[in-house]
Amino acid sequence: MTAPSIAAALALTTLATLSLGSFVTAPPALAQHSLMDDDDDDDDDDNPCMTSHRMRQFLAGKGYSNIKLNSPIGDTWQASVTKGSQSYLVWVDTCRGAIVRTSKRGTR
Repeated sequence: MTAPSIAAALALTTLATLSLGSFVTAPPALAQHSLMDDDDDDDDDDNPCMTSHRMRQFLAGKGYSNIKLNSPIGDTWQASVTKGSQSYLVWVDTCRGAIVRTSKRGTR
């Protein structure tokens, strides 16, 4: 090989190594974010309670739409939802996987 072709090969090798190095280091940062994210789809055997994502799926499976999570009270979350043309507040026990209370919006 001549000196210019050796230099070109060395430059390509260095560029490939740097590109690969940045690719390899990126996933841990992404993985760290997903561990902090409550909406992951990983099954967590240590915590049987639903994540907010699973709670939205649970409520959608019960026929609710426009699901907005309001506030947690212990393991129970309040959500504002719609079913048909009616708006409701529902309280979901995320560890039991059950709706524990439902109230039509605008009524007492």
